[in-house]
Amino acid sequence: MASDIEKIELDSNSFKSIDLSPLKHCQQLKVLSIHENLLEEIDLGPLSNCSNLESLYLYSNKIQSIDLTNLSHCIRLTDFQLHDNQIKVIDLSPLGSCQFIEIISLYKNNLNSIDLSPAVHWKCLRELYLFENKLTSLDLSPLFHLSKLEWLNISANELYNIDLQPLEHHEKLLVVIVSKNNLKKLNLNGLTRCLELIRLEAN
Repeated sequence: MASDIEKIELDSNSFKSIDLSPLKHCQQLKVLSIHENLLEEIDLGPLSNCSNLESLYLYSNKIQSIDLTNLSHCIRLTDFQLHDNQIKVIDLSPLGSCQFIEIISLYKNNLNSIDLSPAVHWKCLRELYLFENKLTSLDLSPLFHLSKLEWLNISANELYNIDLQPLEHHEKLLVVIVSKNNLKKLNLNGLTRCLELIRLEAN
């Protein structure tokens, strides 16, 4: 029965569109994977009934815009991967209810800006990937209390300045990559005591 399905994989096809409406009956769905297709848009509305969803993989498509509103019901979401698309604007606020999220991957898009304020709720976040976008500024202060953060990659953007001070007490932080931006100065005070790798080349 549809209500018993826990995993759906539709990867590596040539789908240009897909109707997720049948998923409104899949209350036990844990993994939805539709990566490596040709999707330009996708309606996530039916996922409002998928409160057990843990992993959502939409990377390597051609998605230009996406509404995450209905992901606010996916309170068990831990892994959200939307990288390698063509997204210019994204509102992460619906993910504020996803308190167990561990991985957010938005690299290789066309983001000019991003508001990380919902991150104050992501107490389990371990990895955040924002590299290869077009970010000119980025406020990391919402990451201040994320004690489980291990990886942060914001390289290959257009950042002129970045304040890493919100990360200085993160004892589990292992890797910070800020290379290939337009940085003129950077304060590393407090970071070097815990990091295994920090990359700053090509600024």
